[in-house]
Amino acid sequence: MYFPQSLESSAFFVSSMDENRTKVYNIDKSIIDKATIMDITLHQLLFRAYHGQSNMLQPVFEELGLGRGQPKILKYLLSFGESSQNDIASYFNVDPASISRMAEILQKNGFIERVEDSGCRRANKLSLTEKGRASAIRWNEECRKVETVMLSGFTKEEEENLSSYLKRIIDNFKKEENA
Repeated sequence: MYFPQSLESSAFFVSSMDENRTKVYNIDKSIIDKATIMDITLHQLLFRAYHGQSNMLQPVFEELGLGRGQPKILKYLLSFGESSQNDIASYFNVDPASISRMAEILQKNGFIERVEDSGCRRANKLSLTEKGRASAIRWNEECRKVETVMLSGFTKEEEENLSSYLKRIIDNFKKEENA
C-alpha cells in the first residue's frame, strides 16, 4: 500500500452515505497493516457489520426522532397490529420493563398510543398512530437500502446461507439461555 510522504502514518477511508453527505475517516496506517495480518474473530466481524449498519441508519434515527431499539417496536406493531408489551418483549426476547420504558417515550413522542384491551380492563395494548405507521414504513424502506449495500455482490444462494447461519446463531443463544 503506497502512502504519500505527508500521509506516511495515515490513510483515508471515504464513505459516501448519500449524494449530499460524505464521511472521511483518518485511519492510522499501522491499524491497516495489523488488520491485514491479524486474524479477525467472528465476534469482531459481527460487531463491525452491526456498526456499519448502525452508522448508515443513524441519520434516519435522527430524522424520525427515534432512539435505539424503538424502531423494532414500530416495525412489530406494523406487522402484527395492536399488541401487549409482554407479547412484544417475548418476541424480541427482552425484559418487559425495557419495552415499557421505550413505549412510554414512543407514546410521549406521538408514535404509539395505548388502547384498552377488551379482554382485560386492567391491561393496555399498544397501537401505532399515523405518525408511527409512517415512521415504521420509512424505517423499513431505509433498512432495505442498508441490506442492499450489505449484500452487494452476494448471490441469492449466499444471501440465503447467511440468513440461515444467523438464524442458527440466534437459536444457539436461545438454547444456551434456556439451559
